Amino acid sequence: MVRSLLFNKDISGTVFVPNNSLYIYAFPFSLFFHHHLFQHLPMAEQYMMPTCLIEKKCVPCNLKELRPMDEDVAHTLMPQVEKWNLVNESGVLKLRQSWTVKSFTKGLEFFKIVANLAENEGHHPDLHLVNWNNVTIEIWTHACGGLTENDFILAAKIDKLNLLEQIRRKPSE
Repeated sequence: MVRSLLFNKDISGTVFVPNNSLYIYAFPFSLFFHHHLFQHLPMAEQYMMPTCLIEKKCVPCNLKELRPMDEDVAHTLMPQVEKWNLVNESGVLKLRQSWTVKSFTKGLEFFKIVANLAENEGHHPDLHLVNWNNVTIEIWTHACGGLTENDFILAAKIDKLNLLEQIRRKPSE
């Protein structure tokens, strides 16, 4: 481990802030996203923020400070949620993904798994079950009328859930 006065860096390139559990991966693409999303923060605070969405926790929606992100910022986060579609409905940006489930009850099980995650994160998506086996999830922050980082965090965590038991396999499998 390489040590400095402010940061510790291990052999894999991970930068650790002493006495703090938050960290960033010090790879060029992470620093690029980090610079553009958090350039208004002092440098010390930037180094304390995780850049990988899956490692973050949704924060409470404070209506006074909450603002929807613009489409350019949303596009910089899309590589971390590649399975999701960025949609614009009447000027409101949303994340959307659809699945085909094995049965109606598997669709409800799917929703239960996602609902447990949403409750733990304190951020709740719109869940749609149509024609007994088509599941769609839309994520956006209703309180501000658009996308916030919370939406991307939740989408990244949904992608990591084990939903194979509920999802219908493609005919070629």
